[in-house]
Amino acid sequence: MQLSDKLTFLIIIFIFYHFAFAIQPDEVLVLYNADWQEDLPGTNPGQDSLEVAQYYVSRHTDPKTGKKPYLLGLHCVHWGQKHLNSSILEEKSNDNRGGVIHKKRKLKDNWFLPDLRRVIFEIKDPKNEVDLDTLRIEIIPLEKEAEKITIIENGFPTGIIKVYFEESSDDTCRIGFDASLFSLEAARVRFQVKRKDGKIFKKIEQNYYNLRDFIASKTGPDGIRDDKNYLEDIEKQVKAFLENPKNALPDGTLLKDHILCIVVCYGLPKVVKSTYGIARGITTNLANHGFWSSLEQRLALMYYNVDKIMEFEKLGIFRADPINGIIPYLIRTGMVRPMYGPMVNPYLHPMAFKKKPQKINWPKMPYFNQAWRAKHPDKFLYIVTRIDGITPQQAKNQIDNAIYASHFLTPAIGTTQKQIKKVSISNGLYGIKWLKALGFKHVYQGNKRFRNTGYGKVIIFNLLDPTPPFFNLEPIY
Repeated sequence: MQLSDKLTFLIIIFIFYHFAFAIQPDEVLVLYNADWQEDLPGTNPGQDSLEVAQYYVSRHTDPKTGKKPYLLGLHCVHWGQKHLNSSILEEKSNDNRGGVIHKKRKLKDNWFLPDLRRVIFEIKDPKNEVDLDTLRIEIIPLEKEAEKITIIENGFPTGIIKVYFEESSDDTCRIGFDASLFSLEAARVRFQVKRKDGKIFKKIEQNYYNLRDFIASKTGPDGIRDDKNYLEDIEKQVKAFLENPKNALPDGTLLKDHILCIVVCYGLPKVVKSTYGIARGITTNLANHGFWSSLEQRLALMYYNVDKIMEFEKLGIFRADPINGIIPYLIRTGMVRPMYGPMVNPYLHPMAFKKKPQKINWPKMPYFNQAWRAKHPDKFLYIVTRIDGITPQQAKNQIDNAIYASHFLTPAIGTTQKQIKKVSISNGLYGIKWLKALGFKHVYQGNKRFRNTGYGKVIIFNLLDPTPPFFNLEPIY
């Protein structure tokens, strides 16, 4: 699919969503940091986090109906602490990255727990300097440490167990075996190989464990949740407000079920611990796995049944990329997987999960509302966004610019460059009939001379004026 087709497709998704769905002012909850003390020059008297929140409320209050967003200030509940005044909400406990604990042993960390049944070492030798005749591997059962078993000596298997050897064309050699044949609980494996000059090339000593000896854990070995401060300083306060009958609608509907969108304002933390402090990632590279999440993501998932949908209690083996000569098959909870796909988020358009949009009739999708969300109680979500910036003025500018864009829906705020080539939309572009039905009639495309206009990209905009230059020449508010 061409770049222009992709852009057209994404814009169509946005436009349909924009025209079909508009959240009402009283369906929004605005959060600010009640502990914030900074009052920068050029702002109104008083702390700036509240100022930005109040500005959002004032700009989104309906003058006809009087409906306006709800406002909630958050306080750090821990005596003498100011957890909310930092961009990263720090936690006391940090030992549950893997989300599992051993039933019998108290391990210091649960992150790197390779499985006994899949012990694999990797030797990369692009310079041809390794002497494989010096390879030695030993297994030491942790329940009987005096019983050391040598399975490879001087580069050759001792015949005690079957050893797997593999050599690849990229100067890599892999050696694998099943250590559970010698230990049903845990074992320490020692690996050593030398260079041809007699110096140590690689020396590894790693503990391996049995999957059946582990259970899923929400706290890790120390018994303290790694996201405890987030829960107490933010989530519990938000839930208490949403579930308080005093805040309910006249018909008794709790705000929990009425609110669709949460706005996080300037002054609140940007980063918090992920659910239970468990690290997850989208690749097999452990360097891409992290236990930090955006505050917006955690708030969106407050009522989401993560345990059920992500199979928290279901343990398995996660095959990670090689690390320091080890190809690890790690013991993990099901939550190590990323939250992605239509089974996780039923509210996104199904075409959003396609690598290439299918040329079929446009599927009808309901807009995000309370009734649709109620049909998926285990996948209860909020739309959460952030109003932020280096200064409060920048945050307030975002509010103004968003209101402007919601009215005029153009890729520029009021101006365009005269050098840009103006062309009519080609009928060959995918989805063009929907664009034309919505009143989109022209595009502009950059060229090599003016790279800042988006060379190589086709940008589509609403025709505000049927005569060139298409955009309004002056800002309109």
